[in-house]
Amino acid sequence: MHSEDLNDQSSDAVRLVDVLGRRHDLRFDEIFRALSHRVSFLFYAITLLAFFVTDPPGLHDHLPAVLAAPLWLLAFAIYLPVYIGAIYLLARLQRAGLPLPIPTPLIGAIALAPTTGLIEPFAAYLSGGTYQPHVLQKFLIFFVAVQTFEAVFYRFVLPATQRADEDDGASGDTRHLTVAGSKVPVNKVRHIEAQQHFVRIQLSDGSVMYRARLSDIVAQTAPEDGLQPHRSWWVSRDAAPSLMQEGQRYVLRLDDQTKVPVSRARLAEVQSWMQNQPDGSGAGLRPE
Repeated sequence: MHSEDLNDQSSDAVRLVDVLGRRHDLRFDEIFRALSHRVSFLFYAITLLAFFVTDPPGLHDHLPAVLAAPLWLLAFAIYLPVYIGAIYLLARLQRAGLPLPIPTPLIGAIALAPTTGLIEPFAAYLSGGTYQPHVLQKFLIFFVAVQTFEAVFYRFVLPATQRADEDDGASGDTRHLTVAGSKVPVNKVRHIEAQQHFVRIQLSDGSVMYRARLSDIVAQTAPEDGLQPHRSWWVSRDAAPSLMQEGQRYVLRLDDQTKVPVSRARLAEVQSWMQNQPDGSGAGLRPE
């Protein structure tokens, strides 16, 4: 596999570290789905209610509740899209070669800056000038408060959204592999390659890269899902593997023309697996 291909695969994975030091390796679509999940919006509603009741900026002394409540909603409507956009842009930096995980407090600070900068003067306008905007002071106050709620989100709410998605998937026929905390549908996996401390997973609609062990993933599969022809590879039955000999070595040729090495120690196991596939289960499921 060429190095540019490797970079393309890893670009879909976003490496985050939260305020408690916990690592989260997620695809951007998984992050977006978690942030827009119904469980997350329930958490947002509780958070906004807490801010409204405790009133850290002191809006109740200057604005009636009928104006203060929509102001909190407006602040959230600014904060969340900027938060998601900040993750996307920082993920692009990771794609460009940034070796470190993205700290979530940095994402929160980026999202909070325009939110505070816009809401503070708008609150002063709505109050008729009685509310004095202090952007920097309020930014620092809210940054501390947001980190508390953010710690709760990544510690409890994010896993809850993942469990909810898993439960929804369990009601159907789709099985998932758990890889670095993420759920990967088994029926979308074509092949998996171990590369040092990472695994590159080729899917039917793209590819991703996670920090994980291949053995932990293979342990979640069944024999009818696929086979492991080499210690560094796992191949799905849906990839239509075909056994070939090239000189002194054996390879599995997949339907996308990928050639997967077959170790001599696993050759008999591979041949047995292929011979035991049901007739008509897929093209190329036979030794050549």
